[in-house]
Amino acid sequence: MCPNNLAAYAIHPQFDLHGPSSTVVTACATGSQAIGVGFHTIKFGQASVMVAGAADSTHHPLFLGGFEAMRALVTDSNDDPEGASRPFDATRAGFVLGGGAGILVLEELEHALARQAHIYAEISGFASSNDAFHPIAPNPDGSGAAQAIRAALDDAGVAADQIDHVNAHAASTPMGDLAESRAIDLVFGRRSRTIPVTSVKGAVGHCMAAGGAIETVAAVQTLSSGVIPPTCNYATPDPDIALNVINGSPQRAQVNIMTKHSFGLGGQNACLVLERFVSAT
Repeated sequence: MCPNNLAAYAIHPQFDLHGPSSTVVTACATGSQAIGVGFHTIKFGQASVMVAGAADSTHHPLFLGGFEAMRALVTDSNDDPEGASRPFDATRAGFVLGGGAGILVLEELEHALARQAHIYAEISGFASSNDAFHPIAPNPDGSGAAQAIRAALDDAGVAADQIDHVNAHAASTPMGDLAESRAIDLVFGRRSRTIPVTSVKGAVGHCMAAGGAIETVAAVQTLSSGVIPPTCNYATPDPDIALNVINGSPQRAQVNIMTKHSFGLGGQNACLVLERFVSAT
């Protein structure tokens, strides 16, 4: 019942922030896209520091009713709710509604070094696109999502063969996970079968607008700690999805450069390129 920009407004006076302010509303791509907008605001010299991320709550019955009508929610796991969200799994049957918030403080590098900030990772690229295909279904060939991934790599000046890890959108829907796997294949070719891929949604469900932001926080932790979290509930490989889905237990790996994907209703696609921070000294 209130304007969407009041969430951002609440942060401005609390921390005396007077710089650029933007409210991104792109469904499930919102969190990643908001972080991308904040990154570009700094990249293009409009600010030195940006607070970027997203929050969402799905408690209102209209959320449940709407997604029930779309048949997007999983209904086969009422007796096993912890196993309901199954990204990339052959038995996936829809997503579990989640909620929460994820926020990053983005800084121009010299600004962060000057105040001796602890730097967890770097953002080096961002891009978005639209499928222009269907209001709720992704383009099944993955071409729209692939367009965003390629453009983000170009923005970062990074080649596809430099990517060490993919933090996927994968919400546990039959169509969406398959379309994303095809997008990964379009961009990375044969390497799509070996690059470690994970979806956080197996653990936290689909947090809607906040999802991409929460998952970007997890991606930053991967770069900082060298640990890739597993895709929870991935047990039965889908023969149509030829990806190296990390499952079972966390995997230790030095990830230098990775992509974070977010895809939303209305054909919205967003991709961030994140890099491990190497000390300037």
